[in-house]
Amino acid sequence: MNDFKEWLKTTPEYQTLVFQHGERLFIQRDGEFEILTVRLAYRVWCEKQVRIDELKTQLTNMEQCYIQLKQEHNGLIAFNTVQDRKQKAAEKVAEKYKRKVLMIADLLRDSTDKDMTLKAIQTVIERVGEHV
Repeated sequence: MNDFKEWLKTTPEYQTLVFQHGERLFIQRDGEFEILTVRLAYRVWCEKQVRIDELKTQLTNMEQCYIQLKQEHNGLIAFNTVQDRKQKAAEKVAEKYKRKVLMIADLLRDSTDKDMTLKAIQTVIERVGEHV
């Protein structure tokens, strides 16, 4: 009720109402304002307050949804970052084995000395790309 009175005092019509009704402006009987204009303004003000409260609740819910979505988004970014790193590491390993396979394939094309070829293949398997 006091919030309503303070609000009404801020309106341009307040001075006119005070001029017309003086000290009786906010008199109440049976819980209602006696001045019809003030009673009507109070009812409209109360309805608007209900709507404002509904909007505040909606805003709070939206803020909570936003916070939850932001947390999920951050989690997905972190997950994607980990996956990207794993993929890059796997690509390096794949490239290393690709080089080994190509070198072994080259050794097998001309394998007149089988013992030397086997030693070369073993060296390729053990050493090629392992320093990376």
